[in-house]
Amino acid sequence: MPIASRNSVFPRSGAGPLYWNIYGWSFPHIAAIPEDEWKADIDWLARDLAPHGYTMACTDGWIEGSSHTTEHGYVISYTPSGHEATGYARMAGEDQSVTFSVEAPRAGTYRLDLRYHALQAARLTLGVERPDRTVVTPPRPLAFGPTSNRWATPSGRIRLAQGENLLVLMRTAGDSGSIALNYVDIG
Repeated sequence: MPIASRNSVFPRSGAGPLYWNIYGWSFPHIAAIPEDEWKADIDWLARDLAPHGYTMACTDGWIEGSSHTTEHGYVISYTPSGHEATGYARMAGEDQSVTFSVEAPRAGTYRLDLRYHALQAARLTLGVERPDRTVVTPPRPLAFGPTSNRWATPSGRIRLAQGENLLVLMRTAGDSGSIALNYVDIG
């Protein structure tokens, strides 16, 4: 069951409504709340909290250090804290993959940074091939440690051929766990 918090909004004319928000689910999962979870939470709110004055469920954006507010606390702009891109790829099910096209100026070994979030340890498979499917770096297991409620960016090394390379991160039958992949950086 979700934990209720007594949140209040203070508009210019006084206190606003009491409401419950989805942050208790979204923060640890770093994901949008699923529809079935949201429906269960709305039913819980109506049944258990409405009699105590709660009149709203909130799906609004995060109000934190990355939000810019007026002197009265109204949000006027927002930058997702800790995200370098507009979203992330969730790698959770078997046979899922993400492919990145990488242009290498010369053949060699390059630094590889994968920014991710994981509630528990996970293992995925990483490989590099040419567009014609010629293997550059054979697929190998890649371990991801748990990151709690933070993003992590470990560095590793990857061999690339000169020209276009396809970096493939996949979840095979031998892999486990779930990660949210925010970005890949080759340097």
